[in-house]
Amino acid sequence: MVMGKINIDEAMENYTDRAGVSGDKLVKNYVAVTDKLAKAASNEAQDQYKQAMADPKVIARRQLRLKQLSEEDLNSAMEATGASAYNNAVVAKADKMRKRVTPYYNLINTIVPTLKPRSRNVDQNIDNRVKPIANALHKLKEQLD
Repeated sequence: MVMGKINIDEAMENYTDRAGVSGDKLVKNYVAVTDKLAKAASNEAQDQYKQAMADPKVIARRQLRLKQLSEEDLNSAMEATGASAYNNAVVAKADKMRKRVTPYYNLINTIVPTLKPRSRNVDQNIDNRVKPIANALHKLKEQLD
């Protein structure tokens, strides 16, 4: 069997037609896969990532592909899908955001009432108001990581 010549216009039409209805299938197949996090966080996956990022061919290919783009390409892509993709992603991840920031917000809410009052001296304000919050947030981050 001889392969026929590829019709680029037809291939692109098929691509866009399928892309418009493939989201549900993508989600269904993604959810069906188990142990995604364990696999992604494994030593093997980490080693593969390090190897890929150290491979001169991978780095050169990345740079070549970037050089083939223009500012107009980036801006067009952003204008075409950026706002809706961003909005949908942010809304979908609101619960994750809440989970991640709640300990920090709670800590800030606990510390602020204990801070010394603001003064007209900027250095005193930094020492008495900024540093206690920054140090406490840093300590909490180390505990949570």
